[in-house]
Amino acid sequence: MLKEYIKDITAGALLLDETKLWLSLTENGRQVDIETFLKAMPARSESTAKRYASVIKGRLSNIDEVGLELLTNSYGENLKLMLLLLVMNRTPIVKDFIKEIYCESKKLYRSTVDAIEVNRFIEERIDLISAGRLPSESSLKKVKTNLVKVLVNAELLNNNRVMMLQNIFILPEVQEFASTQKLTHLLNILECES
Repeated sequence: MLKEYIKDITAGALLLDETKLWLSLTENGRQVDIETFLKAMPARSESTAKRYASVIKGRLSNIDEVGLELLTNSYGENLKLMLLLLVMNRTPIVKDFIKEIYCESKKLYRSTVDAIEVNRFIEERIDLISAGRLPSESSLKKVKTNLVKVLVNAELLNNNRVMMLQNIFILPEVQEFASTQKLTHLLNILECES
């Protein structure tokens, strides 16, 4: 159950550049074979490239051709938000953090998220999900680091030290992606509407 809750957050953050590379290698909606991806990955160890490939393949596994085309033709903030929706869909701790910490902080007109609050949220959630069998300290640290990094990469937070809340703007391409991929419920969470 814990593995499903934190899913691939321990393997990497948003993986923006790596996902763009993966999408550039995709032809006619066909999945990339991992060997092609490994050869194209710049200066990464083989094990890191394989881990990233596994994460990206998992995130894109339920995306249809329309979604792949929208992702492939997107860039900048749109692509970041589309990838964030995929991370939220695959890794429930990210969705819960956005809903319970990010959105609640915005509703209370707070300007930052406190590191202690982040640690408490992660520890309480993982403790609850794992029935008291917490993972190693290094795994907890990796979850925290990558959770914050996902939000920084998607520009919901300004950086991983200050963690100042940023406003996001959902453009029509992101709405279309969410609608066609049945991720509208996650878009509502991202917009702090639910």
